[in-house]
Amino acid sequence: MMLCRRSALTAVLAATTFLAGCAQQEVILPGERLTLRGDVPVVQDVNRSEAISLPAAQNLTDWPQAQANARNNPGHLAVSYPLEPMFAVSIGAAEDRKHRITAQPVFVDNRVFTLDSEAVVQATAPDGRVLWRRDLTPITDATDQASGGGLAADGNILYVSSGFGKLAALDIATGRVLWDQQLEAGGTGTPTVAGDLIYFVSSDNRAWALDKANGRIRWQLNGVEGGATIVGGPAPAVTDQLVLFPFSNGDLVSAFRMGGVQRWTASVSGSRNGAALSQISSITGDPVIDGGIVYVSNHSGRVAALNVDTGERLWTAQEGALSPVAVGGGSVFLISDRNELLRLDAADGSRIWGTELPNFTARKPLKRAEVVANFGPLLVNGQLLVASSDGLMRSFDVTTGAQTGAVSVDGGAAAAPIVVNGVVYVVSRKGKLIAFR
Repeated sequence: MMLCRRSALTAVLAATTFLAGCAQQEVILPGERLTLRGDVPVVQDVNRSEAISLPAAQNLTDWPQAQANARNNPGHLAVSYPLEPMFAVSIGAAEDRKHRITAQPVFVDNRVFTLDSEAVVQATAPDGRVLWRRDLTPITDATDQASGGGLAADGNILYVSSGFGKLAALDIATGRVLWDQQLEAGGTGTPTVAGDLIYFVSSDNRAWALDKANGRIRWQLNGVEGGATIVGGPAPAVTDQLVLFPFSNGDLVSAFRMGGVQRWTASVSGSRNGAALSQISSITGDPVIDGGIVYVSNHSGRVAALNVDTGERLWTAQEGALSPVAVGGGSVFLISDRNELLRLDAADGSRIWGTELPNFTARKPLKRAEVVANFGPLLVNGQLLVASSDGLMRSFDVTTGAQTGAVSVDGGAAAAPIVVNGVVYVVSRKGKLIAFR
């Protein structure tokens, strides 16, 4: 009986092997790959070498918003290489397993403003002196009950969003609270100030337009619920007439600035197969406006270029950008969801080059539960500046993508750097403001 069973098993295996050997290989047809819609090309991975001509580097004397201005487009910035450390000063609580520092610093009135992991705002002088601190934890809550938020400044007022569900206005000279607005939801997104209004997206997918003088609600838009909300969410982008709100379900909604009447909606859909990040549809990179185009990305593997007036899709690239893109010289630079520094052609989104950045913190595949966070890039002096949580801030050549240098960031970066008066400021995960020149 045992012999019969073995013979039967041998026959089955032989038949399987014979069929597998006879199977024909899949034929890969040549030609352009298109989406099912057929009207929007999906960009394929291609590497090539291409020269670039950048506009002259500019010196910014203020950095009042997350990306320097309401269009989220700081441009080509002036710094002096090589970078040397100037000072490092504590801003308050460091990061831990439950609390994160998500706010990019802002710089106005010769002061650097920061937000630590437990809702403490600090004003620091350019020489590293601490000018004042203000704890925005409500008296009814404990400091460890929330974290995250964003900063924006205008005139003599600093606007601060926090995980405690408030947007507060502080006097920049003293830190005194002038007013605060209850959001009835998490307030970890980043505000944008333009004209008389503050624009903001709360964690319940509501878009807010608040009077910057007193915090009163001018108008609201309700987004479609769904999608994971990112702590330290992206800032809206603003033109002369429109405000563009990024939502966690992957929608970018355009509305008229003053009345909130919706102009158009575009969905940044699509994901990278086989990647855990593909389950998160949220728009993560602040929408960046350059001329008549807005560049926007989701968390799961797509970057899109849209007509800013109509929302018409110009191209889509199969890469996600977790931070705002940098635009210059006919190119779009970004850090992808695979932690790759990329240069794309701004005309069609095609890939020019890619450089791998630090990715998993553990080398062994079975222990790869944590990845390195890379923030940026910023376009500075013909190079790309990327700050990473692994303890380094690196520079890369814009033409080739080759690394050109690196400086140490104690504890690793917690948010993207800013550049003011030729000085680079970055906040570390240890809760330090570090300056380089």
